[in-house]
Amino acid sequence: MMTDNTLNSNDKMVVTIQDIAEEVGVSRGTVDRVLNHRGRVSKETEKRVLEVAGRLGYQKSMAGTALAARRKKLQLGFIYIDSPAAAFHRQIYEAAVRKGRELAQYGVTVHSFGIRYFTETELRRARQFIVDHPDISGYAIYGSFDGFLRRTWEENGMPEVPIVTYNIDTEKTDERLCFVGCDYQESGRIACGLTAIINSCARVLIVSEDAGNIPSGQQRLEGFEREKKHYPQMQIAGVIYLQNPVFMDREQLRRTVRHKLLQDPDIDAVYLMNPSDYSLCDVIHEAAGNRKMTVITNDLVTEEQMQMLRDGRITATITQEPEKQGKKPLEILFRYLTMDRKPEHDWIKTRLSITIRQNLESES
Repeated sequence: MMTDNTLNSNDKMVVTIQDIAEEVGVSRGTVDRVLNHRGRVSKETEKRVLEVAGRLGYQKSMAGTALAARRKKLQLGFIYIDSPAAAFHRQIYEAAVRKGRELAQYGVTVHSFGIRYFTETELRRARQFIVDHPDISGYAIYGSFDGFLRRTWEENGMPEVPIVTYNIDTEKTDERLCFVGCDYQESGRIACGLTAIINSCARVLIVSEDAGNIPSGQQRLEGFEREKKHYPQMQIAGVIYLQNPVFMDREQLRRTVRHKLLQDPDIDAVYLMNPSDYSLCDVIHEAAGNRKMTVITNDLVTEEQMQMLRDGRITATITQEPEKQGKKPLEILFRYLTMDRKPEHDWIKTRLSITIRQNLESES
């Protein structure tokens, strides 16, 4: 008796759910529940099914995936920073919205929630959002939100679901699939290297619009200090943090920066970490007077900032692909929940790029 075995482009037989069921010794329905995350299956059986599926090289077809996704009506959650000052996070959110439109063709709904500050009022709103959406099968989240999300699940008897973190990472758990974001230490090293190219003997003031406890700022500072060891004549004149990041007291930050620059006339470079208010660059140049001042920032988010690059108020900025940070986490969740494809890497790094006036002009 002849059998018709469908071959793929590599002349290998396509592995079916029936093949896996026969190998494991369970029903097709059990295999289907494991591979499509439907219903209850014992941990031991689930592990065995996934092992056999991996060994046999099982892959879902895109046509089947699309059909299954539409039937399942998959729901994903996207939690982001929605502060008026966080223009960079607005770019991430807008990219996620575009990805949500792409996934809609597969019957996927993306529920978004923006949190302004980590105040009790805002956290109550966030808690209500999570409780009101019990059918969300996976979350893409700004990493600092992870602990709160897990506590809300536990307090309300909700099952834990897969998580992809972006921009800021969290501790590795069974639910966390991976992190999408840049290497902040490398970003700090690049900032130091750029400063050194301009003046290896620079006296640098480092300014951050956070309280000094945000991982991105901490790691950028570590990277800057590590790279500075290659330039023994470079000095760090001080590190200034925003005193009250919850209420964004920028006027206090401006006064502190202005006072420091007036007090220390040898400062000739500023590294502006984690910026959200680029008007601080005007304060820097006003206080510097006739001093030639190098200003290195992060990200490229507003027309105001682009104009500062064009006219020299900002010397260079280091970008980190906000588009990828918005889209990739949702794509990873979709592939995992519909095709059981885990990301190949625990950390999917975004590219760090340097923008100066000349390449900004060449792109316009």
